[in-house]
Amino acid sequence: MTDIDSFDLKLLQRVQRDARTPAEELGAAVGLSGSAVLRRLKHLREIGVIDREVAVVAADKLGPRLRIVAGIELERDRADQLGNLIESLRERPEIQQAYYVSGAVDLLLIVIVSDITHYDRLTAELVAKHSTIKKITTSVVFRELKASLEVPV
Repeated sequence: MTDIDSFDLKLLQRVQRDARTPAEELGAAVGLSGSAVLRRLKHLREIGVIDREVAVVAADKLGPRLRIVAGIELERDRADQLGNLIESLRERPEIQQAYYVSGAVDLLLIVIVSDITHYDRLTAELVAKHSTIKKITTSVVFRELKASLEVPV
């Protein structure tokens, strides 16, 4: 691990919840001055601990959206083509998260689309482009119970 101390961990815990919290407020919460907070956050960005800062959009506020958890099973003798598939997954904005996993499927995707037709088109394109895909299983999310990208610190 890099040179991270307890102040940095406290700051990381707070900025993961709201990266727009003013430095003075963060400082008061963790026992540092606002300028010390800014220096520490700059350092955490420089060493890559803070990877990026983004706006989290409430998808449902943009109109109806369908969330799907999809599992992809690969043809075992086509594993050499995995790199091309991974690149395709990274390029698709509908695919929010993708994981190479153990178990019943090889890849696990978190997908958000406007409707089932959109999802059908997405999977048809992936299957047509990547012969390494053997099977896609689909689970439609009825209700989001928890969604977070916070890393426990």
